[in-house]
Amino acid sequence: MGEVVVSSENTSNPNAHRYLVDRAVQEQPKGRFFPSADQADDPLARALFQVEGVAAVMLLPRSVTVTKAASVVGRGR
Repeated sequence: MGEVVVSSENTSNPNAHRYLVDRAVQEQPKGRFFPSADQADDPLARALFQVEGVAAVMLLPRSVTVTKAASVVGRGR
């Protein structure tokens, strides 16, 4: 399958960051939003919620947006 290429970009939300991936990160064609770890039914979303400070995850076919909790705002990306 080879190396995965990921680039990142800012979003209009200063507490969120979007990661663009060169391949599908989910099989579903529509985006899915997970506002909390207990609602995450996707393995990637569950793994991202294991990172301290992750408040929400949005998966699109070729991108992932991660929102950080207010408690970590100001500590960098």
